[in-house]
Amino acid sequence: MKKMLLLGFIIFISATANSADKYAVYVDTANMVLIPAGEFLMGSDKCEVEKPPHKVYLDAYYIDKYEVTNGAYKVFLDAGYNNSAYWTIAGWEWKKNNNVTKPSYWNNPTFGYNATNRLKLPVVGVSWYEAYAYANWAGKRLPTEAEWEKACRAGSTGKYCFGNNQSKLGDYAWYYWNLNGKRTRPVGQKKPNAWSIYDMHGNVLEWCADWYDDNYYKNSPNKNPQGPDSGKCHVARGGAWGYGYTDFFTSTNRDWAGFGSDSGGYDVGFRCACNYVRCWQD
Repeated sequence: MKKMLLLGFIIFISATANSADKYAVYVDTANMVLIPAGEFLMGSDKCEVEKPPHKVYLDAYYIDKYEVTNGAYKVFLDAGYNNSAYWTIAGWEWKKNNNVTKPSYWNNPTFGYNATNRLKLPVVGVSWYEAYAYANWAGKRLPTEAEWEKACRAGSTGKYCFGNNQSKLGDYAWYYWNLNGKRTRPVGQKKPNAWSIYDMHGNVLEWCADWYDDNYYKNSPNKNPQGPDSGKCHVARGGAWGYGYTDFFTSTNRDWAGFGSDSGGYDVGFRCACNYVRCWQD
């Protein structure tokens, strides 16, 4: 008789970014949240790039409770940043050709590893390439745009995870009007959403796996959408510490961070996701 063992989960990732070889990686899910399989309403009718509102079915997956911190990224810098196995082919070429040795704001006294509370601040200045490489090294991946939105909503159908009352935004997010536009803050200080996920509405923008396309929702699949096949830049979600306009922080707001895959600003970070696989054993 088979017994189901919850071993966290197993995901299969490429042994190298340019190889078809596979191997199994056990991932610690202690600081991740399991998002159940099922439908949710994605998008809105408030902004052209968010139209139309549409139902999307997602398989179950895990997502990080917190944005990736400087402390976590430092481990990757020391242990995996210089290993081509974790990078996309294009990302490794960019790193090598431009002699990139760390995220662009790593030594910044306000945001980087030398800042006050440095270990708990969200890492910023990470390009999409660097975010991808970290996630791959950790045995995870970047969330799709649909996964990010479902996790942010946490069952809500309102503008925010807490409904439509924007006066509550400061309870859940760091943004210009409760920071005086100055800097990031340590992760996990504001209220989490109903699924115990922190900082989805603020602190830093977060890279997603998808290429960005204004019109993608008009033709996107209704099951596990992965984004367009190509593009000029990737999706970033979540609002950031320097933004003041509250509509930038909604669960549905779509952004592309103003950067290509090789750039990242002092308001751009990320969190990771990974597949949920049930493991069986005799």
